Amino acid sequence: MMSDHEMGASEDLAAWLKDVGRRKWRPPQSIESNQSNRATESSEDLFRYLEELVGRELRTREDIRRYFDELSVENLEAGRTHRRRQIVKDTVLLLCLLTAYIQYNFLDVTLQIARLPTTLIFVPLDARIAPAPNSRHARWGGADQAGRVS
Repeated sequence: MMSDHEMGASEDLAAWLKDVGRRKWRPPQSIESNQSNRATESSEDLFRYLEELVGRELRTREDIRRYFDELSVENLEAGRTHRRRQIVKDTVLLLCLLTAYIQYNFLDVTLQIARLPTTLIFVPLDARIAPAPNSRHARWGGADQAGRVS
């Protein structure tokens, strides 16, 4: 059994289908017909549309000239801003690349140093303090007990 909600939806669908069946079918407009409709627009309509897009009244040639001058200045400033941003972006990327290379080089050298073979040399503690017997060279650069240099 259908609920009241489903019955209402079915009735709405039936009404919509009847409405669609009564409408006349029109083929879609081709590109040529759209262009011909545009060609029939008056110059005043086009000019009003241009004023709507610009957002101000263009009543004289001087108004139009000022508007296009402002557009060219804005385009010039946008180009300069784009170039500045590109230079900053390239500089930052170059610095990142340089930093990465320096880090890689530092890590490589550090690993090479760490991989060097180690040699342990043991020096007896007594040999460092007392000079060997019958040695001409004492601990203090060849001076004997009295402080004379031989």
